[in-house]
Amino acid sequence: MSSILAVYKQNKQFILDKSIRQVLSIAGDGRLKNNNQTCQEFRELLSVIPTDYLVKYANECLDEKFEDSGLVLQDIINQAGKRLDFKVEYGLYQGSKNSIGYDGIWEINQENSIIVEVKTTDAYRINLDNIYNYKRKLVEQKRISESSSILIVVGRKDTGDLEAQIRGSRYGWDFRLISVDSLMKLVQLKEKLDDDKTIKQISEILRPLEFTRLNKLIEIVFETTQDIQLEPNDELTNDVNSTEDNFEIGKEQNEVKHRSIPVNFQDECLQKIEVKFNISLIRTTRAGYQTIDGEQGFLCCISKQHKGKSYIKYWFAFHPHQQLFLKKFKTAYVIYGCGSANNTFLIPFSLLEQEYEYLWTTEKEERMYWHIVIHERNNNFEWQIPKKDLMVNLEQYRI
Repeated sequence: MSSILAVYKQNKQFILDKSIRQVLSIAGDGRLKNNNQTCQEFRELLSVIPTDYLVKYANECLDEKFEDSGLVLQDIINQAGKRLDFKVEYGLYQGSKNSIGYDGIWEINQENSIIVEVKTTDAYRINLDNIYNYKRKLVEQKRISESSSILIVVGRKDTGDLEAQIRGSRYGWDFRLISVDSLMKLVQLKEKLDDDKTIKQISEILRPLEFTRLNKLIEIVFETTQDIQLEPNDELTNDVNSTEDNFEIGKEQNEVKHRSIPVNFQDECLQKIEVKFNISLIRTTRAGYQTIDGEQGFLCCISKQHKGKSYIKYWFAFHPHQQLFLKKFKTAYVIYGCGSANNTFLIPFSLLEQEYEYLWTTEKEERMYWHIVIHERNNNFEWQIPKKDLMVNLEQYRI
């Protein structure tokens, strides 16, 4: 029998149209037990499901209580941790006398980890001593460091009683508390970002931080806002260099930008790649994706048409933080969508690396990026390498 992941690859909408209870019934024998086939299949599926559906599933677990809903929510929360770039160790569904009853361990680095405890409600007092003992035992086993903290993820948004319980305990500095809704919003925010530095700072919010001095918090808010506001269509300006030709390029681009609606066909480009190579891609940042095994990385960028006098042009910005993102993978590619998904090109990252020094650049106080300019003449696409006076034919990279 095919696994639920195989079914998803063949017909995504068939799975996405179902409730989380229906999804679980298709995985294995439909019952979650420690490390059984259902558990493995279900977690594999969660790893590729779009984040908006994770949010939907989490809400169903909280609003429509069903058998194993707490276990399902536990897996969803751990998947959220993975999408925030933590290294996640799943806890057990049902503990035993000799096991440590944590729901998950999220590792930031070798020095700092977060012990995760998932609660569907805070309608009753939580035994903080028991949860703190998880940390003590893990430290004794040298699985985490003494500086590690505990994060309680609660289904309800109104967590006032539990907050008061934590503040009034001797564990105030070890525990942090977040609602499922807020955690999911953090994942969705992360996927709108591109800069790895900003993403790491976002993840730091989940650890105990001392905010008597507000500089750190303001820095996180400022850098996050800057990253979100840096939309691709706003990146390219007429300061590529000072030649008259390039000034006209920038002028023409700005005119088109102000009188047209931004294009949005990124998902269609990604679907073509998934079908062509029989892979599933997981979104990690605004434009960054990776395969389930983490071996391959992809940057997906799209551009609308910018009509010139004798040909059509497409503009893309390539940033240093995107370069660092792709360098993390054994093999990496940049997907360029030109005008529509009909013109999707998969270019090896190694090819771009060879040409950096020959591209136009924009350098500003807060950021720097390279310009990728693709020309279209008679449905033939070429990448312009201006400082070499070279045009690279892209037809061999068309998907």
